[in-house]
Amino acid sequence: MLDDVPVLTMQRLAACFGMSIDPIRRNRELFPERFVHGVHWFRLEGDALRRFGLANLHTGEVSRNFGRSMIVWTEAGAQMHAACFAPTQGKAGLAAVKAYLRGEAAPSASAPVSAATAVQAPGASMPWPVSPADLAMGGRVLLSMNHRGVLQAEPVPTEAFVATAAELAKQLAAPDVMWTRDDLHAIGAAAMARLARRG
Repeated sequence: MLDDVPVLTMQRLAACFGMSIDPIRRNRELFPERFVHGVHWFRLEGDALRRFGLANLHTGEVSRNFGRSMIVWTEAGAQMHAACFAPTQGKAGLAAVKAYLRGEAAPSASAPVSAATAVQAPGASMPWPVSPADLAMGGRVLLSMNHRGVLQAEPVPTEAFVATAAELAKQLAAPDVMWTRDDLHAIGAAAMARLARRG
């Protein structure tokens, strides 16, 4: 609690969403207009930090060495983060935040789920848009991050030509490779569709 407002440390918030603190920090830095100081988050320094630290030592949320400042998040801040993540991850994370604020059990703040663990463990708390079974059966998947830092996956057909943008440009310019008008149109249409999805 911070002046009768329930708050979470950044580590606890990240654990509820099943990730490291990096995406939480990045969201606040990249979208300052969405994450308002005093509404969604507070920076504790000086006496306020000392009081908060001493009041929460018994919970394990803070250590004896509080540092010079600490950022804590409100439930409204957690809701804003949930909107930045994939829908299933956002809903699950927000449910964990609400459960924690009600005093129910919550994920350990010291052990966020890693991406590798999430792929290997079915039902892990950081859902990926591709199932581990698809990967185990030899399926090919293109993984990318959108502009909000949310992981996206697209299945890649086995007969697909996979190349970096530079390799594709080199292949398109190669005089010994004959591209039909339909091939070039399909490549252009796919590129435009991908740009539209990023929007």
